Amino acid sequence: TRDNWQRPQTVTVTGVAEGAATISHTVTSQDAAYPPSLSVASVSVRVTSLATASIGVSPNPVREGGAVTVTVTLSEAIAQQVTIPITVAPASGDSPAEESDYTTPRSVTIAAQRTSGTTRFATRTDTDTDDEELDVSLGTLPAALAQGTPTTITLTITDTGTGTTRTSTPRTPGGGNVGGGGNVGGGGTPTTDPDDDTKDEPADDDEQPTLQDIELRDNLIADQENLLNVYRCMFDIDTQIVPGGCTDGKPAQPAAPPAAFEATPTPTDIEVRDKLVADQEALLNVYRCLFDIDTQIVPGGCTDGKPAQPPAPPDPITTTQ
Repeated sequence: TRDNWQRPQTVTVTGVAEGAATISHTVTSQDAAYPPSLSVASVSVRVTSLATASIGVSPNPVREGGAVTVTVTLSEAIAQQVTIPITVAPASGDSPAEESDYTTPRSVTIAAQRTSGTTRFATRTDTDTDDEELDVSLGTLPAALAQGTPTTITLTITDTGTGTTRTSTPRTPGGGNVGGGGNVGGGGTPTTDPDDDTKDEPADDDEQPTLQDIELRDNLIADQENLLNVYRCMFDIDTQIVPGGCTDGKPAQPAAPPAAFEATPTPTDIEVRDKLVADQEALLNVYRCLFDIDTQIVPGGCTDGKPAQPPAPPDPITTTQ
């Protein structure tokens, strides 16, 4: 028109399939001073498909209290960095996890010219004895990506022991100093009571612990130590006590399984492990309050970046027959 002839005009063409195409167009004028139509050169284009994104989780199943790695993989590298949100929700099957059973990952960032990226989240030890399931999914993808397969994985959280009840209240290790009280994680030595006089007491025959009692505690200790190391690498704190150190915000070495217990269990063996479990839980709560993560599961919450409730001595973990 007379009003816009001097301004560029935009025409949007949407590709619907891969392949080569030629875009041809004409220009018409309502002004008699110009020809009724003008010839404009054609444009040759090639339509290509978007890279697709798919999701994976490892390990699956995961033992409760353990960490899960979420990996997003692209079908091909793209020129720009992309950030892909991750959603986690209880599965729709017969054994859905509760929201208190896990932390929530935020997103995965994949650098330009790379084809994958990872993030991690933690599962939590609860008091029931059921295996539970949750769905880990890709959120809304950026415009540069299309959905691949799969976009959702159902993750199974396996219970750590049959017929067990956790009744302990956390105790702060080493006075609650993050990094300064390295009794938890820095070699696995539990905090001990200098006045402890139970080591020489004979075990009550009615309360003689079993290998199952030891295995339950050792598995829980290993899972909680793994979660502590995840926090240490994620927030770059106390990384000098993470076995093998940290790489890209994650522990460099896979979690080690607990060593087999080959002696006859005694009440002292149980007491030492219960203290260590409580120490680990307390240090986890220190990290949670310090870095404002998973604070909803800290007993009493957090105040000024610290657990609000003072630590209490641990109650024993009991095994129901």
